[in-house]
Amino acid sequence: MISRMRRHPSFALSLIAVFLGAGCGASVPLDTEPVGSGGVSGGNGSGGATTATTTPLNPSPLNTAAGTGGSAGTTGGDGGVSGGMGGSAGGAAPTTCTPMAVSWQTSTVSLKAAEFWIVADGKCYTSASAVVSVHSDPGWSSYTTLELIWTEKSREMRYFIYFQSDGKTWSSNEMRTYNGQQPYSDWLFYDGNNFQSPIGQAFSGNVDLTNDPADTLRGELHLHGLTLSTTLTGS
Repeated sequence: MISRMRRHPSFALSLIAVFLGAGCGASVPLDTEPVGSGGVSGGNGSGGATTATTTPLNPSPLNTAAGTGGSAGTTGGDGGVSGGMGGSAGGAAPTTCTPMAVSWQTSTVSLKAAEFWIVADGKCYTSASAVVSVHSDPGWSSYTTLELIWTEKSREMRYFIYFQSDGKTWSSNEMRTYNGQQPYSDWLFYDGNNFQSPIGQAFSGNVDLTNDPADTLRGELHLHGLTLSTTLTGS
């Protein structure tokens, strides 16, 4: 059993003497006070906002707003370290992105659009003033592709469309663009059933898509005033 220490009667008498002395104008020496501990250090500021990006439904995206800096860290207590610094501001997105009219044809696919642009990692690509390599995998009656390759902003860009047919309709179940990285680019994926039309009929309309959320980098694909057709029959 742990025993409790008993206070000696003289201890109580000493306390009474201290209080009586204080009441008579006597002061307690400062060196008898406990030393105060420093306050809690301030936290680090949060990171800046992510870089501004384009919006899928904006036909001529302008992005001049940079990300904002993070908030300052919490202020320390008395004697503590001051709060952390705010995070850095995010970089600005592209200042302009002017869509281009395009027309590409192969033996199995025809694509024409009044406005075309893609966004990859915050940069805009339109194939403006570029020599575009246009190719299709002829495939068979229920499968073909449109494969576009060009160089823009000193980066290789690609836009591939994969077509399918069930004998009644044709559509695309996958599209890809490059992500605009150097020295090696990788794919951004645009999944889903797009352009679905009856066999022998072209698709007409506007397309505004964002890439797969699982992709590491963000991208957008825009085709306005689009007329797209294939020779697929599905037979």
